[in-house]
Amino acid sequence: MAAGGAAEWIESFRANGIWLAGVVALTATVGSLLYSEMVGFEPCRLCWWQRYFMYPLAVLLLGAAWRKAGGWARIIGLYAALIGAGISVQHYWLQRHPELEGGSCSIDVPCSAAYIWRLGFISIPYLAFSAFALIGVLLWIAKPSNS
Repeated sequence: MAAGGAAEWIESFRANGIWLAGVVALTATVGSLLYSEMVGFEPCRLCWWQRYFMYPLAVLLLGAAWRKAGGWARIIGLYAALIGAGISVQHYWLQRHPELEGGSCSIDVPCSAAYIWRLGFISIPYLAFSAFALIGVLLWIAKPSNS
């Protein structure tokens, strides 16, 4: 790919960063709801905390992108993505080291339970971290708006 082509791609991501971050958040929200409501995976306490930070991001970012009011949404979204990513890292760590759980979740739905485990490392908290990280990067590179 020529240097001009890469620059065009980056500029496209910058111009549409809030829209793209909103779509990532909406996709993660729909995926989360499908796993819990359709597949029957019961969310643990840390799953709920990740949801508390992901679900509003979908509404916030898509609403801000639609209204072209991304300045404040970008900052709030960055903080929410950072906190959500931190919770995801803790959750993933507990899945990898269940002996460290120590009562952070309930007995009925332990945080160390891995409902999916693909390729030896991909679990739901890993997917959540990936979404939060992608949202954070998209918001970081997004062009600041006038509002």
